[in-house]
Amino acid sequence: MIAYDQLPVGWFYPDDVAAYRWAYEELVPEGGHTAEVGVYYGRSLISVSDIIKRKRIHVAAVDNFGPVFGQYDPTRLLRVMRHMGIAGVPDLVAICVGDSLEIANQVKEHALDLVFVDAEHDYASVIADIRAWEPKIKVGGWISGHDYSDGDPGVVAAVNEKYGKPHHLKGWCWFVQL
Repeated sequence: MIAYDQLPVGWFYPDDVAAYRWAYEELVPEGGHTAEVGVYYGRSLISVSDIIKRKRIHVAAVDNFGPVFGQYDPTRLLRVMRHMGIAGVPDLVAICVGDSLEIANQVKEHALDLVFVDAEHDYASVIADIRAWEPKIKVGGWISGHDYSDGDPGVVAAVNEKYGKPHHLKGWCWFVQL
């Protein structure tokens, strides 16, 4: 496991790292398939990179690599690629550059064990990501995401509207089994 203070920049805190590690250990089978929708600089993926390697999990890392909070970093994609290389997972993490809804359309139904939604945080974007990615999850698989908190009412409203309350809450991460 990479030390917390060695992770790339981002808003994934120790409780969130613990939750994501729990998900990759307990919810994703060996050789499983996942998607992370919203990558930023790869902090969350790097936090589970040792599990990805050990269990040979295949990950679709989905991001449009556009501006974040109005700030555009033209090096962000290259930095994420470098982080995946340093972590030793470039053969297991496919970086998918583009709109999450368009990329979801390219994924077979019932192909994924876990989808983690952490892109835009407004209600319309979160509900659209949930609706687009849910059919891609295997029966018994999990949809989840980040920022289920008072600070992100759009996330909370979308998740609650779709599922009632999440089945598990750990840190700011939510999990629902399908």
